[in-house]
Amino acid sequence: MSQLAESQRAWLYLIGPRLARWLLMTQDRAHADAFMSLHESLAYMLGVRRVGITTAAGALQRAA
Repeated sequence: MSQLAESQRAWLYLIGPRLARWLLMTQDRAHADAFMSLHESLAYMLGVRRVGITTAAGALQRAA
């Protein structure tokens, strides 16, 4: 059971950098400082669960 928890925790750390990269690339392509995107659509594009996007986005906001 602990291996599963560790595996999920390790995967969560990989979502943050992938999300940050996607957001920066989208910002560059949109030529705007702000744009709208739903957690659900981000999760679909990155192939992760929505809760992972929510957690990673919260960590990015706290780091800013």
